[in-house]
Amino acid sequence: MFSSFVYTASEDYDFDRVPYTDQLKKVIMYLLIVLTILMSGTIATADWDQDGVPLHTIEQGTVNGGLYIGGGHGKVYTTTYTQDFTVPDGTPQWARLYVSAKDTSSINMIFNGYYPGNYTDLINNTRVYSNYQKEKGMYWVYYDNVAQWIVNGTNTATADLGTRVGFNTKSWGILLLVAYEGGDSPELIEYQVNEGNPLLHGNHSPFTAYHNTTNTSFGSVDLMGVIDAELTTVYIWGSKESEDEVHDTLWFNSELVATDASDGAGTDEVGNKWRGGCFDLKQWNVTKSLDQDNILEFDRGMDSILCPVVSVLVVKHYPESTASNKTSQQEETPGFGIVLTLAVILIITLMIVDHCSDSFVSKQFKQ
Repeated sequence: MFSSFVYTASEDYDFDRVPYTDQLKKVIMYLLIVLTILMSGTIATADWDQDGVPLHTIEQGTVNGGLYIGGGHGKVYTTTYTQDFTVPDGTPQWARLYVSAKDTSSINMIFNGYYPGNYTDLINNTRVYSNYQKEKGMYWVYYDNVAQWIVNGTNTATADLGTRVGFNTKSWGILLLVAYEGGDSPELIEYQVNEGNPLLHGNHSPFTAYHNTTNTSFGSVDLMGVIDAELTTVYIWGSKESEDEVHDTLWFNSELVATDASDGAGTDEVGNKWRGGCFDLKQWNVTKSLDQDNILEFDRGMDSILCPVVSVLVVKHYPESTASNKTSQQEETPGFGIVLTLAVILIITLMIVDHCSDSFVSKQFKQ
């Protein structure tokens, strides 16, 4: 974190009598102060929010292969939870591993015998999305360093949730995303991955207001030669299929995609049932509604709590439709444009100072 300070001029300091170059040096100093303050603001992490973190794009790219998305059912009243994933043949280009947990003080992950990270500060860690209650949150944690350990076939992830086992200690599941090149049946796909941990809820304890909807966007989609478009949604809290109420709805570009999208009625790839309304992973075909820029909206309906954590858009193209594959793109650092603009202004100012300094010296020499 950059420190900031306040510059105070002396009361008997006559600015008008200072040489022109010295005045410009003061202007440069003021610009540096502003630049430092703005950079401090962009680097700082956001404050904790009971309503969680909105879904936002963290990865987008194009591969001639596929995108594996697999997830598991979760387990209650335990300090450990294991999930297996069967990744197709191909060369991993990007991967992300997620785990959910509630009422725990730490999360340590083992993936294929390796240790991608032990998170002990779940409130301030930038790789942990938290909501609900600050000290007893619903956590959605990611690991972005697992691509190096991905193998074709079975991959195993085990989450250690620490030693504080309480009545509500649980994991709602583990999720793995892998973008890969090649494989047995490669397809030209464009993909965008959005993640977060927004919490939709009614006006009931511990909340003091309604939070009914949230949305996220998928932009800059290539519409040339589109064969198919598939949306994947992942929830760690929703409604049970059997509950008799107005359930949540899912909307893509203002078109209704599904009612009760978070019903938790399904199994993982080896047949384990999901835990009712506490985990859900489904795919939806959105080809007819696809546009260059797209909006996905989650509405909780009458569900007491709804918590979507990942949404993925995969667009399949004809091989000849794209001249060259797009490279994988990470999201830009917030505020980078402001810092870049100020840097340009600073450079221009320095050039002016240098020019004025030369002119000043030239005039003094002539005198």
